[in-house]
Amino acid sequence: MNRRILVLAAAPAVLLASSFLPTPARADEASADRVWDDLSGEIRAGWRFLRGEEEGRFFQDRSLQDGPRIFDAVLRGDASKDDAALSSFDLSAHGIGDEESDYRLRASRRGMWTLDSGYSRDDYSYRSTGDPFPYDTIRERSSTHLRYTPSTRLTVRLDWDRSLRRGDSYVGQDTDIRELPAPPGVDADIVQSHRPLRQQSDRVTLGVDAAFDGGLRFSLAETLHLAQVDDTRLYDIPAANRTAIPVREALRREVRSPAWTTVAKGAWSAPGGAFDMTGIFSWTTQPTDSRVAGTSHGYDGSYDPAGVSPRGEYSETTGGGNEVDRKAINARGEAVWRPHRDWEITGALEDETIVDDASLRLTQTRDWVRPDLTPETTRRAYDARITDRLWRASVDGEWQATETVRLRLGEEFLRESLAVPTDTRQADFGPTAFDSNSWRTTVGADWDPSKVYSFSLLVRRGTNDEPHAATSSDTADEVSYRGRWKASDTFSLSTVWRHKGYQHDSVLDSASRSDSFSVGGAWTSGAFTFTPSVTWQIVDTRTDTTFFELNSTGFQKIRDQVAFSSRNLIVNLDARYDFAKNLRGFATLSFIDSGGDYSARWDELTIGAEHDIRKDLSVGASLKSWRLDESGSSADDYTTQGAEVWLTYRF
Repeated sequence: MNRRILVLAAAPAVLLASSFLPTPARADEASADRVWDDLSGEIRAGWRFLRGEEEGRFFQDRSLQDGPRIFDAVLRGDASKDDAALSSFDLSAHGIGDEESDYRLRASRRGMWTLDSGYSRDDYSYRSTGDPFPYDTIRERSSTHLRYTPSTRLTVRLDWDRSLRRGDSYVGQDTDIRELPAPPGVDADIVQSHRPLRQQSDRVTLGVDAAFDGGLRFSLAETLHLAQVDDTRLYDIPAANRTAIPVREALRREVRSPAWTTVAKGAWSAPGGAFDMTGIFSWTTQPTDSRVAGTSHGYDGSYDPAGVSPRGEYSETTGGGNEVDRKAINARGEAVWRPHRDWEITGALEDETIVDDASLRLTQTRDWVRPDLTPETTRRAYDARITDRLWRASVDGEWQATETVRLRLGEEFLRESLAVPTDTRQADFGPTAFDSNSWRTTVGADWDPSKVYSFSLLVRRGTNDEPHAATSSDTADEVSYRGRWKASDTFSLSTVWRHKGYQHDSVLDSASRSDSFSVGGAWTSGAFTFTPSVTWQIVDTRTDTTFFELNSTGFQKIRDQVAFSSRNLIVNLDARYDFAKNLRGFATLSFIDSGGDYSARWDELTIGAEHDIRKDLSVGASLKSWRLDESGSSADDYTTQGAEVWLTYRF
């Protein structure tokens, strides 16, 4: 659905909304016949002007269009009759006609059911620096959540969520030494690669929640998750670029993966709230079927069996696929004990087993252009069982040491047992069957010396003896600090510091570190409101890696290290001022300065005002500016100005 269709579709909706507006009632009209006691809403529509929107990658970053726009539309209603089939609703739409838009409906009937449904759509065009071929990608998300409550102790849940991604990309590829003269207007190292793509994921859940006497609660849910992928890749080096020897590849991959999950949950709370207990059990079955089919035309420079000349051109067909039958069982129990009003102790146990029975069947047939060479057929067949089992145990305690100090201490243990068949892996990838043990210690403190000040500190330290398997590294450190100063009802200041560090050194040396420090505040003085925030980020990563390099003796394995360093300054300022009861102004500034291995500056400035012509009608206008200055990539830079004018009608 394109933007014009969305705008046209919105017009009937606006007319329909206006038909609900209350009309002046005659003196003899019976109020009992009115269904909607309170019907209200607003529509904000106007025009957006842009200049310089074609520069650099502005459309990729902002995805904005100029022209007439319905920026926002909202309609709300509350029924006056208790027995009405629909007691309230809230319908909203934002960005109608833009590449980014969303729509939401919330409706309910008192004490019986609630409905929450939404749809959003993002349409972007991605373009890498110097790449003449854009990548158009559309992402759509839909959801509908229904709650039916026939009694205060019983709730039936029905949820549906869909995520859809589709695009048609033309990506530039580096064709190395095989390519000779490039087509006119195309860089010498670029050749076209076409990739239509569609990915869809649907999740449907039907569940029941029930409450019983004695503090017992129980829920049962069944979920179907269906994932589908249709991925086609077309790669083409014209004959003119290869001394009259073309290279073409076409491959299509289709995946279908339905997963059924059953979840049972029980919870019990002791009278008085001294003890809570929760247990969750889930069972998942997920068969995945992936099929591939493709053709290619290329050139083989290796010599024929007689050693006389290269084998030369060939045509190759590929077909087959793989199947994976996954079964997963997860059981988790948690208990909370409050032996004293100042103490709370939480313990948890978890056991998860995942078994994948996988099979691969692939056939490749190569036909040579030379008539003296026999066609070659290669068949690959693998069968494997991969098992992954997790045991997790944790204990956390919180102690209200004084009226102003609260302490926290916790320990978590994770053991993973992983087995991967050796005939499907290369020896350099490390062991294929092993156990790992991870420990994570948590220490925290909260200090509230007064209503003006509050501070919080949380530290985590993790270790793992086999980082190949578990989700943690050899060592992992996390520190977070929060502080707040509320000087008065008109001024407050908060600070946040976060640190994360990871280290791997058992096989290959790898480490990463990230730090961020933020200061934010709020100042209100009469008609003036100011909310600034400043964030400083530091990111450093490095890791050992290997690659193969062709020399006079063949391919040689080279070990190297890659690293990335970044320093980012992020500033956000938001100011608003009420000149009068019916006139207000606003200004926002966002600024990002990124330095290090990648350097760039972004800034966005908005200045505007809105005036209430009357109680139900307002007029507004704003000026906008966007700028990107990317070091070493001037093709991406842009300086774009824009303006928006609008009318807001409230009813």
